[in-house]
Amino acid sequence: TITGLTLDTTYQIQVAAVSTGGMGPYSSTNVTTLQDVPPAPTSTFTTAATSITAMLSVAPGHYQLAKYCARFTRTKVSGRTLPLAAVTLCTSTTTVVLTGVT
Repeated sequence: TITGLTLDTTYQIQVAAVSTGGMGPYSSTNVTTLQDVPPAPTSTFTTAATSITAMLSVAPGHYQLAKYCARFTRTKVSGRTLPLAAVTLCTSTTTVVLTGVT
């Protein structure tokens, strides 16, 4: 195990076998360390009569952002608590819009 490596970095690793007759040739391979997991995004929400829009952003880091996902959960209607029912929407843009909200 090699520790202390940098995230999302490619390293060349070479190994050789050694016997009582001497050392054999090195093999060589490239390996890339994993990317970091992005932190929780910051979000701003706007609402309309039947839609909710989430504007999302995330701090830069050692990861390649693939998409944003927003989970919308309706919990109350007119003060009445409802069973939890979530809708998850994912997009490669920074805007997620849930429409048809009633």
